[in-house]
This record gives sequence, structure tokens and C-alpha cells, in this order.
Amino acid sequence: MSGVGAGALVGAFGMSRVAPEFLHRVPMASAALFGLFLIFFSQSTNLVLSLVLLVPAGSGLMMQGISTNTLIQTVTTDIMRGRVMAYYVMAFMGMMPMGALAAGWLSHHIGVPETVAFGGAACIACAAIAYVLSRK
Repeated sequence: MSGVGAGALVGAFGMSRVAPEFLHRVPMASAALFGLFLIFFSQSTNLVLSLVLLVPAGSGLMMQGISTNTLIQTVTTDIMRGRVMAYYVMAFMGMMPMGALAAGWLSHHIGVPETVAFGGAACIACAAIAYVLSRK
């Protein structure tokens, strides 16, 4: 948790340096960064290496969360912002228990490292799909 927390701190400070014209690229890049280091972390058996690998993973996670939240709030009209954010938070928080349930089931069948790696690969795949769709 300290590795993820340190990375989240770095990511939060890094987001303050992102120029507004590049903000739309951050969610995809940070999701891919998170996924990549999650895959690396899943293969680590060394505590110190695991701690080091979780720093960029935490940074990617925080940057993705901040940039997505910022983009949603900036593109939403003032009159609809509260409603849109309520749906966003409901979807975000509501999906975590479902994801935990799926991850528990999958880890029981294929193992914990493989499940973590699968989650990282899913993050990278979703980032790639979002990138392709954003280019159209």
C-alpha cells in the first residue's frame, strides 16, 4: 500500500503539470501505465522490487482517476454537472465490488498472480480501445 500511495502522490503532483490541451490523452496513457506495471508486479516475488513496481502503478491509477474526473466535469454543462457526477461515482464505486467478486473467482481458478496480470492486460486493452475510438 505504501508503494501505491507514494505513486499516487507522484501522479497527483504530475497531473498539476499537464497542459489542458493534452488532458484528453492522459486517461489512456495512464491506464496503460497502470496495466503495464501491474503485469510486472504480478510476476515479482521480491518485496523490494514489488514496492518499486507499485510506485508507477499507483501513479498511473491516480492520474487516470484525476484526468477522467476532470474531463467529465469540464465537458458537462453547469446545470447537469451534479447529475453526471452522481452517475459517474455510482458507476465507479458500484463496479468495485463486482470486480472484486470476479477477481476472487478468477484467482481461485487460475491463481492470484495470473489474475493480477489479467487485470493489467485488461487495463492495457481498454486503453488501446479508447485510443482507437478517440482517433475517429
